[in-house]
Amino acid sequence: MRSEESRQKQFDESLSVLHDNKYYTSEKLIELTSCYVDIANADDFIHENEVVLIQRAINIWSLNIKVEKPKSGDKLIVQN
Repeated sequence: MRSEESRQKQFDESLSVLHDNKYYTSEKLIELTSCYVDIANADDFIHENEVVLIQRAINIWSLNIKVEKPKSGDKLIVQN
């Protein structure tokens, strides 16, 4: 069984691989972040872990955007 720490490490490594790939410009990574946000919004319940994972991606990718957990009933949005 994998620990939460090992899962987080794998997630961070995967994000770093995308960041280092020349195909994934900042614009493409912002598009990908928007896709993550759409997935998080799909079930009308934003889990704290979803927000944390999206925020980690934004930080690792050094993007100039932010996503914060919304008030109950609101959707996540990408903020410039």
